[in-house]
Parts: sequence; C-alpha cells; structure tokens
Amino acid sequence: RGGNILDPALPLTGARQLQNFDAFLSFLRNPEMPDGSPGAMPAFPSATLSEREARELYRYIMRVLEHPADTH
Repeated sequence: RGGNILDPALPLTGARQLQNFDAFLSFLRNPEMPDGSPGAMPAFPSATLSEREARELYRYIMRVLEHPADTH
C-alpha cells in the first residue's frame, strides 16, 4: 500500500523516484539513496531491462499505489 518493508522511513508513496516515468527510469539506471549515496538496489541497464519493460513496471507500480485493493 505504498509503504517500504526494508526502510519504513522511505515509503513508495510520494517518492521522488515515482514522480514521473523519467525519474523512475533514471533511478533504475542509477539507484541512489535520498542523500545521493549508493543504494542497495543494483542498477538495471537497458541491456537488462528495456525502456519498454521499465515503462510497464512503472505503470504497474502506479496502478498498485492508486488502487491497492485491485491487485489481489
């Protein structure tokens, strides 16, 4: 429902990485913590995750955040 089980202080709801698709794609390609330090998530270069796949993932995440009850 937009929380974060790994770090409750960094919920998905309202995250800058989800403001729009470009921000999301930039984060996937070069994941950083809010303070600019490297995050635990690995980078996903285009050879691993295409822009089309990233867009599908972004749409799914946004749909789940907007309608969490519809995902079951």
